Amino acid sequence: MIKSKGLIKGKRAVAIVIFLMLNLSLTVIYFVCKSYHHENIDKSALSDHLEVYVGDYVPLKGKDIQLKEYA
Repeated sequence: MIKSKGLIKGKRAVAIVIFLMLNLSLTVIYFVCKSYHHENIDKSALSDHLEVYVGDYVPLKGKDIQLKEYA
């Protein structure tokens, strides 16, 4: 038990950093997908989730996020 506890202790900081990075990237992917599917993103839910959001949220229109097609 003592040896395994020592091994885990050395990797705890790395695991926390990886967890936070994955969690943050999934938060971003979630909102990008909601926007792509033209679903309403509730400003209050977004601010509660991010806890630091200040300002007015302006939803993107379809024409704002369309990519140009290249022939």
